[in-house]
Amino acid sequence: KFRDAGHILGSSILEIWVNENGVESKLVFSGDLGNKGVPIMRDPTVIDSADFLILESTYGDRLHETRKGEVGRFIRLIEDTLRRGGNVIIPSFAVGRTQELIYELNKETECMERQNKLLQETPVYIDSPLAISATQVFRNNSDCFDEEARACIESGDNPLEFKNLHFVQTSDESKLLNLDPESKIIISASGMCDAGRIRHHLKHNLWRRDSSVIFVGYQAKGTLGRLLVDGAKTVRIFGEEIAVKARIEIIDSFSGHADRDSLIAWVDAMRQKPQKILLVHGEPAVIASFQKTIHNQLRISAIAAQYNQTIELGLPILRASVVAPHPMAEEITDAVEMLDAIETEFAALIERTKTEISTVSPSVRYQILAALKEQLTQATEAIVQRNQAE
Repeated sequence: KFRDAGHILGSSILEIWVNENGVESKLVFSGDLGNKGVPIMRDPTVIDSADFLILESTYGDRLHETRKGEVGRFIRLIEDTLRRGGNVIIPSFAVGRTQELIYELNKETECMERQNKLLQETPVYIDSPLAISATQVFRNNSDCFDEEARACIESGDNPLEFKNLHFVQTSDESKLLNLDPESKIIISASGMCDAGRIRHHLKHNLWRRDSSVIFVGYQAKGTLGRLLVDGAKTVRIFGEEIAVKARIEIIDSFSGHADRDSLIAWVDAMRQKPQKILLVHGEPAVIASFQKTIHNQLRISAIAAQYNQTIELGLPILRASVVAPHPMAEEITDAVEMLDAIETEFAALIERTKTEISTVSPSVRYQILAALKEQLTQATEAIVQRNQAE
């Protein structure tokens, strides 16, 4: 069965029944588990029972700030930036987070008793083709909204629409935003700033002291977003070193993932608790901390998932045993992390190359690409030969 996970519209918890030797056991996969009280989303479904639980642990070592207080801070940050004459740049995941932001801005400009005049007069641009498509999917499936969002619609106010909301379709329209001196709010993907139109907006606004970049989602290690939230003084975008002078802020309560206490409460609400929990989707230090929390508060054995590891469930009588990890598991993990970092750098190189060759003639462009292909081939062959020799 699929149950509401409360992460994004349509996200699901999976309940799987396994019948072996005439005995039925139940496996539950949490998927990405959302928070209670998130606009538009229904709360995560409380599951009645589980024999074995696969549980996400993105924020298994921390607590979110209260949503009401953080949304208020979000609005104040926007107001402060607009009064300084700057732009508000919001890197956002295209599905779920962007629609949540639209909902909150709509609420501030149209639904509040004291309507926010400053925000009412400020254009808000959704600059992401995927986010635009996702917003339309949300609008077409309002029957999946929570009661509050459906009540807004029934009262005549669509929570995903308001007067100064604009959807930017083409890349040319996107580029024009950075030529417009008017203060504005730009919500763009990708949420971790590693690709997409958001990089152009960061290039044109990070150096501005009057502008702000507000992060509303998780920033993974090795991403441009993580560099910025960690306090980088300069970053490289499209081959240029950009000084970071803009205000960098994080709004924690917009996270689509439940925090430590919410995860514990969700498991604790089960009438029949799982005998074993497998922890996934979290950084190693976070999972290690969450393991201890589960043991101390729920008295349930938790297993930290490892790369290339096999877990034997032993259903129907649960006797979960962990197959020894691959002897090179640590080296493999390091290699995967290194490849992720290389992939990020390579993506940046490709974007930079596209920008730099866009102004040259087709014949010169062909020569550059041919030379680049040859150099990549030679470098790859050299690396392979060196590794084989070692």
